[in-house]
Amino acid sequence: MKQNRCYYFWLSSFLLVFNFSSGQNSWVQKNSFPALERDDAVGFTIGQTGYMGTGYMTGFQLSKDFWAYDPLTNAWTQVADFAGTERQYCSAFTLNGNGYVIGGFDVNGNYCDDSWLYDAGNNSWTQKASLPGVGRSGAVAFAINDTGYIGTGRNNSIYLNDFWKYDPSSDSWTQLPDFPGSPRFVAAGFGVAGKGYIGTGRDLAGNLLSDFYSYDPVMMLWNSSPNFPGTSRSYAEGFSLATSGIVGSGFDAVSGCVNDFWEYLPASSNWIQLTSLPTTARKGGSGFVINGQVFYGTGIDNNNVRLNDFWEYTPATGLPDLESSTNIHCFPNPSTGMFSISSKNNMIQRVSIYDKNIKLISEIISKDFIAKINLESASEGIYFCKITTGKKVRVEKIMIVK
Repeated sequence: MKQNRCYYFWLSSFLLVFNFSSGQNSWVQKNSFPALERDDAVGFTIGQTGYMGTGYMTGFQLSKDFWAYDPLTNAWTQVADFAGTERQYCSAFTLNGNGYVIGGFDVNGNYCDDSWLYDAGNNSWTQKASLPGVGRSGAVAFAINDTGYIGTGRNNSIYLNDFWKYDPSSDSWTQLPDFPGSPRFVAAGFGVAGKGYIGTGRDLAGNLLSDFYSYDPVMMLWNSSPNFPGTSRSYAEGFSLATSGIVGSGFDAVSGCVNDFWEYLPASSNWIQLTSLPTTARKGGSGFVINGQVFYGTGIDNNNVRLNDFWEYTPATGLPDLESSTNIHCFPNPSTGMFSISSKNNMIQRVSIYDKNIKLISEIISKDFIAKINLESASEGIYFCKITTGKKVRVEKIMIVK
């Protein structure tokens, strides 16, 4: 009986840390972006605040205004205008608590190579070293640890596949091995688990793409990743989470603007479809991630109407419905690291293993009633096995012994 009480204590702690909520894998509308409707804006995150600005506004005007979003108050506040020229198709990343905006297509018809740092504490912009490659619009940028990366994009009729890293400590750029896919414009990307990912987009011939590649900054090598499983597209938006990347929305050859979203899990090299954005399909939207929540909005629809609505997506990392059935088993338990998971009634979709600090350490995708997971490299101790079957989730406390 004492052992059972211990189990329920551990399980209750797990649920508490995971913020038990029925809002998992769902979108909630937030206060609209407060300025003129627009597409092709840029966004980044500093601390607990999201920032968004520039873009092509209703009335066919390029912009340089910038706005801060506070998720706690669901409120927008205007901050200092972007210090470069009015523009769209910029790229951005966050390094060491500062936002960086690079490139874009500006009001003077230039494909820009300038780089600007936004300091939220001083509400000011400072020009940094320009990108040494040609100026560009519609490039992909992301951060890995304390380094920024940017690549692909377009300069007039030249489509690009060069790739660069930025060191904020020396304010310098270094060219890296070229992106191995075809040169492209308005692709999507994200940085997660120490690697960067780029895929989708449009090539010079107008083909819409679905291929994806990963970059390893330690080995300085590109590798093929599983293709994006949605329709081939351009103008999708990518988001970096702690252990996965999300890509969604954009423009395809079937429907025009689309509103589906997909999650990539590097631990298992699998894509999973998420809940679609429950409103107007769009391309050229923008957003950011705050505390693991995705914020996304603006863009332009199939009728060329520019938008300013804004939405929050909660990933399915919590427990929407705890399955108490004894028809799901994880065995042997304890184990030296090899576990089998069986489900009598429902097919297993995903098995996620978390340590006692609720940090994801392993994950597999399954389409069977039996799944196996190898944790032999993990240290001895208590872990949590989260088993997803359909809309049900069961959490098992497991133990590894050496």
